[in-house]
Amino acid sequence: MAVFKTLIYLVRNPNSKFLSSLSIGHPNPRSISPWIQSQPARPSFIRGKDTFFRNDLLRPRILGFRLAGDYGSSAGKRKEESGDGREVDGFFNLPNLISMSRMASGPVIGWMIMNEWYFPAFCGLAISGATDWLDGFVARKMAINSVFGSYLDPLADKVLIGCVAIAMVERDLLHPALVGLVVFRDVGLVCGAVCKRAAMMGWKWKTWNWSDFFNLDAAHREKVEPLFISKVNTVFQLLLVGSALLQPEFGTEGTQIYITYLSWLVASTTIGSSAAYGAQYLRNRSATTTGKLG
Repeated sequence: MAVFKTLIYLVRNPNSKFLSSLSIGHPNPRSISPWIQSQPARPSFIRGKDTFFRNDLLRPRILGFRLAGDYGSSAGKRKEESGDGREVDGFFNLPNLISMSRMASGPVIGWMIMNEWYFPAFCGLAISGATDWLDGFVARKMAINSVFGSYLDPLADKVLIGCVAIAMVERDLLHPALVGLVVFRDVGLVCGAVCKRAAMMGWKWKTWNWSDFFNLDAAHREKVEPLFISKVNTVFQLLLVGSALLQPEFGTEGTQIYITYLSWLVASTTIGSSAAYGAQYLRNRSATTTGKLG
């Protein structure tokens, strides 16, 4: 009975000293430790330079990198810090993985062609060609601006086309002169990109740190922008290779004429794009020389 009376008294007198001593209801701020008052309402965790909350641990990951929206960044990207203090996109992101998958598919499709699996090779080429659009689309949606990706994307196209075209020459599906022209142009562009990177680092071969040379997103960041005619040339190359793959099983003498016309078109755009890159190099060199003289 005494306990019952005590409970009734506490209910009727919520501001009693007994309840205040137990800190029931709204506690007195003066009675709370200053360290506790400084803590956030939601428990947070520290990992490197990033702060994230408990719920962020439950977000999905893909092959070791976080998806958009992780770490609470405004752009939804994982960032790294360059040598000059700027934030740059990391190497491991979804668009770069898509480009690398396209590059890896080149030798596989070439092997299929060598074994005369023409239709499976065509299907693989169609999927790989679609990733040439997909990686750029994903990069724009995720707001990823990777310098390494700007090098990787055209390199993946060149590896894919080169492996497939060389295999098709072995099976007499493409003319050797055309394939030689395409491969020679692609090798020249790759060598030009390496020389451009070396020039940006001052051609200091003996003092180079090779990790800095290949870490395109950290030191001397400058993206590679393919010319419009080069993109058109890549599309025509994919159309030619795909049409030639279907010719042995589904083609006729009439369709072979169209493949011949398309071959001449690819040769024209290949030469035109090579000339356009050469003109761009001369313009840039002239501008650099003029700037040094000024």
